[in-house]
Amino acid sequence: MQLDKLKCVLMSILVICSIGTMGIYELVNKKEEIKTDAVKFKEEYESFNEKIIEGTEKQYSSIELLEKNPFYYASYEEIDKVLDGTGVIYFGYPECPWCRELVPLLAQASKKVGMGKIHYKNLKEERNILTFEDGKVIQEKVGSEGYTKLLQKLDSILPIYEGLEDDTLKRIYVPYVLFVRDGEIVDTHTGTWEEQTDPFTPLTEEEKTKLLSILVDKFMKVVDTSCDSAC
Repeated sequence: MQLDKLKCVLMSILVICSIGTMGIYELVNKKEEIKTDAVKFKEEYESFNEKIIEGTEKQYSSIELLEKNPFYYASYEEIDKVLDGTGVIYFGYPECPWCRELVPLLAQASKKVGMGKIHYKNLKEERNILTFEDGKVIQEKVGSEGYTKLLQKLDSILPIYEGLEDDTLKRIYVPYVLFVRDGEIVDTHTGTWEEQTDPFTPLTEEEKTKLLSILVDKFMKVVDTSCDSAC
């Protein structure tokens, strides 16, 4: 009897230890998930550093991002919530040379104003592809359902899809940043520095400083609460 009781006690201890270990494992995993997006974003963009674009002599710029950067991989549902609420959304992809010039400055601006998260959506494979032939618009590729709904929601602020001779067709050109506060798009940012005509020619330090200042001002429209009441 004593031996059976001892076995029961030992089994109970093993079960409790097993449950405790699983709990710790889950907590560690959750912490890793918090880090994952920032690290994934860093690796995704830095993986193209100094690579030669196939079939050309052009080379991607080399960028460096912190492991604790603000970029978060957002679903279309999460982007929709930001558009109805408050936050910053960045559309782009790592092979986009303009995006590569902008991303490090977005991270810096975010840090300066204390914004901990930038919602990111990689649109490289999401967008539809349209061409104009024989007086007709031809759809070469259908965009994802999420992208199509996003076009409809942002229709009033998006640029016309170039080269189609149809003002009703819109497109999200990247890099494109939306600054949203209380369900209102208070500002946007497209491209990099207005005078940069070749994204493979890096911005000068002076241009980076000016662009950073512009981005900080736009971020402040989202985070500044000093005039929520009468000013």
